[in-house]
Amino acid sequence: MCFGNLREEEHIEFRPYIESNLPILRKRIGVEISQIIQRYYATALQIPKFAEIGGIDRKKEKIGVWNNLIGSVELPGFGILGSDVRSA
Repeated sequence: MCFGNLREEEHIEFRPYIESNLPILRKRIGVEISQIIQRYYATALQIPKFAEIGGIDRKKEKIGVWNNLIGSVELPGFGILGSDVRSA
């Protein structure tokens, strides 16, 4: 199922779930106990560098990599984040 022609407020609300001007959405239809069940699943776009940081196990290492990233890289949709933005 594909959705298109979203209104401006829908684009704003669902921005993390839109790619190439279309929502990233799946509809799964199945039968459970003689009833039709419809479920929707969505995925959000992810910044690859954030995913890499999420995979780091050690907290101190994760914080260091995060601080280096936000101090040196321009991230899509975020502009340049300065050194005043730090992890908690």
